Amino acid sequence: FLQALGPDELEVVEEPLELADLAARLEGNPRAVWFRQVGPERAELVGNVTGSRARLARAFGVDSAQLLPELLRRLQNPGRIVELERAQAPVQQVVLSGEQADLTALPVHLQHGLDGGPYLSASIDYVRDAASGHTNVGVRRLMLRGRREAGVDLVSPSDLRAIYEAAVQRGERLPVSFVIGNHPLDHVAATMRLPVDELGLVASLRGEPLPVVKCVSNDIYVPADAEYVIEVDLMSAVNGI
Repeated sequence: FLQALGPDELEVVEEPLELADLAARLEGNPRAVWFRQVGPERAELVGNVTGSRARLARAFGVDSAQLLPELLRRLQNPGRIVELERAQAPVQQVVLSGEQADLTALPVHLQHGLDGGPYLSASIDYVRDAASGHTNVGVRRLMLRGRREAGVDLVSPSDLRAIYEAAVQRGERLPVSFVIGNHPLDHVAATMRLPVDELGLVASLRGEPLPVVKCVSNDIYVPADAEYVIEVDLMSAVNGI
């Protein structure tokens, strides 16, 4: 998707950049920005991907005038989900657990002046609702708190909060998988609140078979073509992972 964007829609930053300098390059920038070398790990990071109607339309394969009709058309079609084995899933080519798992190795950076810490900003959370059996999909920022600890907002009303509170009432922890580095249309699906299995909603909006893989530490299925998956248990009744 990024490679298909022209210079009017995408700025590519080839030179090494410190994490503290990212926000200034994104703020007020009408284009998506692809950073090729950020932080001490010289990781790749992209911002502002879905920051314009034109880019959203391009992700749907149409021009801006046809964006809404195309969205509605795809919602009418049931999505097809294809389960892959772990060896076939790009997102599980590398699996780190225990002491090897280190959130600080990801390009986590300060974003806004009043934020309480650096964030992973574009994660999509996948969780199974025990009551319905459906997968719920939402968008969350993860505040970095340590190598293996992050915070997520469970105060604001959301499907995730309701599913979590139901798990607490049952005396259970709630496994959640946070997916980072997604197809742009997955973010559109994650902002919708429809009474359906939202993994199928992701497949519907993509308009093509959705490859999924079972997570390593839980029974949640996530897109197999994502870049990262952070598998956790929600533990705090206030804020936290």
